[in-house]
Amino acid sequence: MKHGSNQHRGSASAPEAQSYLEAIFRTTRQSLIVLTRDLVVERVNRAFLQMFDVGVDETEGVKLYDLGNRQWDIPALRELLERILPDSTEITDYRVDHAFENIGRRTMMLNAFMMRREGSNDRILLSIEDVTEREHALWELEGQKEYADKIVDASRDALLILDWDLRVKSANQTFYETFKVDQENTEGRLVYELGNNQWDIPALRTLLEEVLPDNNAFDDFEVDHEFELIGRKNMVLNARRIDHMQLILLAIEDRTERRQREERQAFLLKLSDTLRSLGDPGAVLTQAMELLLQHLGLIGASFYEVDDDQNKMLRRASVETVSVVWPDILRMSDFAPDISAAYTAGKKYVVSDAETDPRLSEEGRAAIRALAIRSLAGVPLVKDGNLVAVLHALEPREWQDEELRLVEEVMDRTWAAVERARAEATLRESESRLAAAFQSVPAGLAVIDAEGQVVVANDEFRRFLPSGVIPSRDRSRGDRWKAWNEDGEPLPKDNWPNARALRGERVVPGQELLYTDDEGRQFWTDVATAPTMDAAGNVTGCISVISDITERKRVETALRASEASLEVELRQTALLHQLAVRMTREESVSALYEEILSTAIAIAGSDAGTVQAYDPETSSLVLLVTKGIPREMIDYFHHVDADSRTGCGIALATGQRSFVDFDPNDTDRACQMHVEAGLRSAQATPLLSRGGAPIGMLNTHWRSSGHRPSGDQLRFLDLLARQAADLIEQRRAEAALRESEEKLRQFGDASQDVLWIRDAETLAWTYLTPAFEVIYGVSRDQALRGDTFDNWLELILPEDREHTRSMIDFVRSGEPATFEYRIKRQPDGQIRWLRDTDFPIRGHNGKVVSIGGIGQDITSMKASEVLLANSEERLRSAAEIARFALWDWNVQSGDVTWSDEHFRMQGYEVGEVKPSFEAWIARVHPDDREDTQAAIAIARDTRSEYVHEFRTLHPDGSLHWLSARGRFFYDGEHPVRMIGAMLDTTERHEWEERQKLLIAELQHRTRNLLGVVRSMADATARSSADFPDFRARYRDRIAALARVQGLLSRLNEHDRVMFDELITTELTAMGAEPDRVKVEGPKGVRLRSSTVQILAIAIHELATNASKYGALVQPSGQLQVRWTFEPAGASDKPWLHIDWRETGLTLPPADAPSGTGQGRELIEKALPYQLGAKTSYSFEPDGLHCTISIPVSTAVKEAEHA
Repeated sequence: MKHGSNQHRGSASAPEAQSYLEAIFRTTRQSLIVLTRDLVVERVNRAFLQMFDVGVDETEGVKLYDLGNRQWDIPALRELLERILPDSTEITDYRVDHAFENIGRRTMMLNAFMMRREGSNDRILLSIEDVTEREHALWELEGQKEYADKIVDASRDALLILDWDLRVKSANQTFYETFKVDQENTEGRLVYELGNNQWDIPALRTLLEEVLPDNNAFDDFEVDHEFELIGRKNMVLNARRIDHMQLILLAIEDRTERRQREERQAFLLKLSDTLRSLGDPGAVLTQAMELLLQHLGLIGASFYEVDDDQNKMLRRASVETVSVVWPDILRMSDFAPDISAAYTAGKKYVVSDAETDPRLSEEGRAAIRALAIRSLAGVPLVKDGNLVAVLHALEPREWQDEELRLVEEVMDRTWAAVERARAEATLRESESRLAAAFQSVPAGLAVIDAEGQVVVANDEFRRFLPSGVIPSRDRSRGDRWKAWNEDGEPLPKDNWPNARALRGERVVPGQELLYTDDEGRQFWTDVATAPTMDAAGNVTGCISVISDITERKRVETALRASEASLEVELRQTALLHQLAVRMTREESVSALYEEILSTAIAIAGSDAGTVQAYDPETSSLVLLVTKGIPREMIDYFHHVDADSRTGCGIALATGQRSFVDFDPNDTDRACQMHVEAGLRSAQATPLLSRGGAPIGMLNTHWRSSGHRPSGDQLRFLDLLARQAADLIEQRRAEAALRESEEKLRQFGDASQDVLWIRDAETLAWTYLTPAFEVIYGVSRDQALRGDTFDNWLELILPEDREHTRSMIDFVRSGEPATFEYRIKRQPDGQIRWLRDTDFPIRGHNGKVVSIGGIGQDITSMKASEVLLANSEERLRSAAEIARFALWDWNVQSGDVTWSDEHFRMQGYEVGEVKPSFEAWIARVHPDDREDTQAAIAIARDTRSEYVHEFRTLHPDGSLHWLSARGRFFYDGEHPVRMIGAMLDTTERHEWEERQKLLIAELQHRTRNLLGVVRSMADATARSSADFPDFRARYRDRIAALARVQGLLSRLNEHDRVMFDELITTELTAMGAEPDRVKVEGPKGVRLRSSTVQILAIAIHELATNASKYGALVQPSGQLQVRWTFEPAGASDKPWLHIDWRETGLTLPPADAPSGTGQGRELIEKALPYQLGAKTSYSFEPDGLHCTISIPVSTAVKEAEHA
C-alpha cells in the first residue's frame, strides 16, 4: 500500500477535466466509484456494474456499506475509508479479500483519492482492480481530469495520450519502464518517432490513421514488433477518441511475457508428450535436440554425458542445420579453466563471439574454433553434486535469460526422460529375470494388479488360475474354489485372501481353499497374500502365493484318525510308566511280579493271569504269581514243560505268542480245569532277554470264548513283557555283577593292556596294572614313586611328549580322548607304539576327580598298517589294470576320493575337478539321474548293496554305460561311509544291442524260410508222380535253398546277396560245363533279402530242367544267361532284368514235362505275385526262352559291369 499527496501535473479547466473524467470512466477496465464525504455512492462506472453484477438503480445514492445486502460492509474497506484515507488523501495498491454472495470471493487492489472541495463537497474516488483471474491486473484510470496524470500513473498498462496530430501529450510510468524511454524524449514527439523511430510500426499506422478516424475506438488489437533495444514485444492496443478535446487515449498492454510463457509452456508440453512415447535413450536425446533447435532457431545442438571420473564427456546426440564438427569425446581439460569450472559448479557458460570474448583464453578459443563455430551456450546438469551432462546450443545471438532458462528446463526434462527410458529398460530386464525367478519358486507365485488380474506369474500359479483372474472376481471359474471359516461355514468370496489383500489386508499365514480342476481332481491349497501400495498408501495390487497342501491335508486326516488310538496308548503308557517307577523303588521281588501281573491284566482287560519264570536247568516254566486262578490250577500248573498243550507251553516251544481257546467238550485235563474255572480263552507272551533267550512267560485269561486283544493291547503287552524281562534279567545281572567284581580285579592283573587311574589334579597314578612292567620295562613300584607323571613323560620320545601332555590336559577338561605315542622301553631301548584311551571320571558334583586310561601296545598293529598300505597300493594298481574305477565317500563330511580311472570314466581329466557327489552326478545322463540317486537312497536306507547301471555323458558328447556296485558303512543308525567301484560296460551294451538286431533278423529270416519250405513242399507234392519222385525233387530244391541260406549266412548286417553270386552258385551246383554256359551281366547287383529265396528257387527250377532235359544235357545244347541293371527313375525303383535262353535243343524230349510243371508255375505266377516281377516263359524252335524282371533294393550301389 502506498500513500501520496494531492499534487498533480499540469492544470485544466473544469470542462476539460470533466471530459477527462468521462473518457477515463468509459475506457478504463477498472471499476470506479465516486463517493460523497458520507460514503454514499454518487457514481459508478460500467466496469463496476459488470464486475459485481449490479445495476445503477441499486447502487447510486446508496451508502457504500449497504450495497448488495450489506455485502460491502467490509472491515478492511472501513479501515481504508474511515481511518487511513482521511490522513493520507491518496492510497494506492490497497489489498482487500472478500467473499461476495453472488460472485464469490474476490481479491481486489484498491486505489483511493480524497478530492478536497470547498465546504462539505469533498469527494472520494475509489478504483477497484479485480486481480482474481490473472496475476497482473490492469490499473484503471480514475479521478477527474485535473488528476488524470495520477490516474494514468496508477494504471499498470502503458498509456499514451495523443493529440489529433498523433503527438504525445503525456505517458504514464509503466510506458517509460516497459519501452525503456524517458519523458523528455517522449512528450511532444510524433508517436512514430519515439525510440529513434522504433514506433514507426505499420500496424500502428493503420490503426491510428485508418481505423480510428472512422471509429470512436478499437479494442484488443494485437501487434507484434521487434524493438532495437528491448527486443520483440507482443502488445494488445485499446484506443478511445476524445473528440471535443481532440485527444486520443491509447492503452498498451504488454503481453510479451505471457506470450513467451504460453509459447514456452506449449513447447515444453510438446517436448514432454514427444519424449514420453520414446523408450530408447538415444531417441529421446535426438528428438529433444531437434525440438530445441526448431523452437529457438539454433544452428546446432548437442548433448554430452559426463562419465564417473568427471573428466570425459561422451556425445550421446547432436543435430545441426549447418556443418558442425562435434567430437565424439570431449574432456574437461579441453576447455578453458573458467568454462570447466563453470560446468562443474552447474553454471551456464555463454560465448557470444569466441574471437572477441575477453573471458576466453587462447585454449578456449581453439576449443570452440574446433567446432567450426564462433558462439555457443553451454548448459550443465548437476545431480547430487556431480556433473552428469552438458547441452551445447549454437547460435550467433545475444542470449536472453529466458532462453537460457528454457534450455535448462529442456535439459532437466530430457535427462528425466533419459533416466526414465533407462529405468524402463532396466525394469523390462528386471521383469524378465523376475519371471525366470518366479519359475524357480516351488510354490505358485504371482503379482496381481488392483483389478484382480495377474500381471506376472509362474506356471505353478497358473495351474490353479489359468484364466489369470483371482477367484473372487472370476465369473467363469470362481465356483471351482471353496473356503470355510473356523466354524465350518462357507466363507464368502469377498473374504477370500486375494479379495482381502486388494482391500489392504495382509493374509499371512494363508487361508486354506479347496480347488477342483478341469478333470474333477481336488487339491487343497494354502493361499497367502500381501497388498502392494504406492507412496501415498493406496493399494496398487497384491503379491499372492499358492501352495499345494493336498499331501499335508491327507497326513493331517490320518493324524486325526490316530489321535483316538493315541489317547488309549497314552493311558497304557501311563500304566507302564507307573509300573516302571514302582519297579525302581520296590525291593521285594515278589511284590514286583504282583505289579507286573496287575498291569498286564489292566492292559489286556483280562479276568485272570499268571507270571512264570523259566528254569534253564529243567527247561520248564515255574509259576511265580497269579491272579484269579483257583488253587487247584496253581498246583497243577506250578511247572509247565515245553511239550505241554497249554498256551504257555506252546509259546515256550515256539518262542512266539500263542492264543488258545478252551472247549467244554475237550477231555484234556488242563482244558477242563480252565473251563471249570470259567476261563474260556487265554494268551501267552514269552519274556525274552535282550539276546533272545527265554526268561519267563506272561499269561492273561478271559471268561469269554474266542477273545483276542486288539493290536494296541498286544503292542503294550509286548512293552510290558520287555519291562518284565528286563527286570528279571536285571535281578540276575545284579547277582552276576557281584560275582564279576572279583573277576574284574583278576582281569586287571591278567590284562596285557595297561589299566591305570590318575588323580585329576596332581596327575599322580593311583592305580596301575602289572602290564605296565611288561610294556614299559619298569616295575610298578618304581613307576609309582616320586613325580609319577613326569617320570612317565620321560619314558615317551621327546617329539611325542608335547602332544601327549596336551591330550592329558584335554581329558582333564572333561572330554575323552584317544591318542598314540612312542616310548623307549627300559632297559633294552626298544621303541614301542602305544595307544591310550583316556576318559574323565567325575565325582558327585560332576567335577572331574580322576582320569582313567587303557594303554595298548600297538607296535604290531603299526607294522600291519604299513603292510596294509602296501596292500592298498597293490589293490589300486590291480584296479587300474582291470580298469575298475574306485570311490570312497565320507557321507558325513562330504569328502570323496576317486581313483584315476574314476576321473576318466566320467570324462574328466585326472585332477580336473575336486571329487564330490555333485561332480559325479553332473556327468550322469539327465534321463538317468533320478533313478541313479534313488538307487543310492534305497541302498543307504535299506542297508543293502548298491548295484546300478547308468549312462554318463562326456563333454565331447559321447555316451558311456557304467555299472556301479558299492556298500554303505554305518555308525549305529547313521551311514558314515560308502565305498564302491564302477566298470565301463559301454562295449557290452553295444554288443547286446547288436545281438538284439541279429536275433530279430534271424527270427525274420527263419519265418520266411519256413514259409518257403512249406510252399515248396506243397508245390513239389502236387507235381510229383510218387513219393520217390517227390523225395528226389524235394531234396534238390532243399539243396538249392540251403545254398541260398549259405550265401545269406555269410553276410554282415547291412550286406546283400549279389545276383552274380547266386547264378554262379546254382550253375556250379548243377555241374554245368563252362563250354556249354555263357554268363554275362554286371557284378554287384544286390538283391533284397526277402526276394533271394524265391528267386533262387526259380533259378534252381530252370537249372534243374536244363540239366535233365535241356541245354546242360543234350549234346548240342547251349545256355546263355544275361542280366542288366536298370537304375531307379524319378518316380520308380531300380530293376534287374534276367534273360535265360537255351539253344541247340531237340524239342520236345521224349520224357520231358509238358511245360505245366512247378518251375513254370513258380515263374509265371509266384514271382509276379510275391515279388511284383514281370516274367515270360516260352519254348522256341531250338530251346527254352525265359525272362524275369524284378525290382531290387533302393540301396543297390552302382553295379560293376563285366
